[in-house]
Amino acid sequence: MKTKYAVGTILLIVSLNLKADYWTQKASFPSSGRCVAFSFVIGNKGYVGGGRGAPIQFHKDFWQYDPVANIWTQLPDLPGAPRMAASSFAIGNKGYVGLGMDTSYLGTNDFYEFDPSTNTWTQKASFSGTSRFAASSFSIDSLGFIGIGLTTTQFNFILHNDLWAYDPVTDTWTQKASLPAVGRSNATSFSIGSKGYIVAGVDSFNYLKELWEYDAVTDMWTQKQSLPSWAVGRADLASFSLGSNGYICTGQTGVSIFTKECFTFNPGLNQWVQVTDFPGNPRDETVGFSIGSHGYVGLGGHNSIPAYTNFWEYAPDHPNAIDTPEHEKNEYTITPNPSDGMFTISGTIAEKYGQLFTCSGLYMQKIFFTQASSQKVFLPTISNGIYYLKIGNDIKKVFIQK
Repeated sequence: MKTKYAVGTILLIVSLNLKADYWTQKASFPSSGRCVAFSFVIGNKGYVGGGRGAPIQFHKDFWQYDPVANIWTQLPDLPGAPRMAASSFAIGNKGYVGLGMDTSYLGTNDFYEFDPSTNTWTQKASFSGTSRFAASSFSIDSLGFIGIGLTTTQFNFILHNDLWAYDPVTDTWTQKASLPAVGRSNATSFSIGSKGYIVAGVDSFNYLKELWEYDAVTDMWTQKQSLPSWAVGRADLASFSLGSNGYICTGQTGVSIFTKECFTFNPGLNQWVQVTDFPGNPRDETVGFSIGSHGYVGLGGHNSIPAYTNFWEYAPDHPNAIDTPEHEKNEYTITPNPSDGMFTISGTIAEKYGQLFTCSGLYMQKIFFTQASSQKVFLPTISNGIYYLKIGNDIKKVFIQK
């Protein structure tokens, strides 16, 4: 018996006001363009500083971004030497910055606390691990964490896989369980609840696409789903978290090869989904953070031009769009979802066809139904991404990952 598939036919271009993610350009960073700056968030303000400009200029200036007013304000410089690829996080109402590469091109271990109530810096206990740069950092509850990274000497380099926790109450560092994998650097990281995540990076030979989850309660690591099979490894990328999802954007995927791809990770589903690309030029060594329900990515650069100053805001949902969950009446299900373009619609299908739209609401095609239930759909030419399928008054997201 032959299996029947519904194949879509492209028709007129119309639009549907669906809920979709989007980017908005914001006020550019007011100082010189730069790469590998540090960043953290306290309350409803973002903070960015340090980094490397072009051609090779190390910075220590420090700026506050107000997303409501969309303005940048310069604050007192980071103490110590100018540096790039530093580590940073926030705990409560204080920010913390340290490590990184200074003008000697070696890793550092000094560490500082910023208090926004007084706009002052205080030197704290130096990092207890080996001096390094291009490490990963995140905070969980009342502790900050720094791990992996790169140490250079006159004759070679060392890639680390250790992890350290900083307690601001006691001003002490405690070594935690090491990442159970080869040493790496230039990864990105974010935290969700009591878990920290380290994504991608480089080891001695490869651009990586692994994702590791650290449980601060059990002090244990678990390898999670790597980036999708069709996505390549990458390093020097930005990240942030919104709600229960983590996001990664931009990065370097090979020698002088840069990307503007963005993905979101759902820990509950252990699943990656590609979202709307970063709208600026492909680049690496960007900053990324989230404030409220929005993510922010900017700065960075690539080999052939000076570093960027432009800065962008990411929203997972369009403000003028239909709230699609209200339209999900559970009259049918889509499996698998994500799929490679071949999936099954199960349930009572009273309509003669469904309509497929892009995540921005642009009409793509009709999908004609030949079965009253368990309709198989085949979309061989559709690109990876997030789509919406409208059947009657029911709307559902369709995730395509080939």
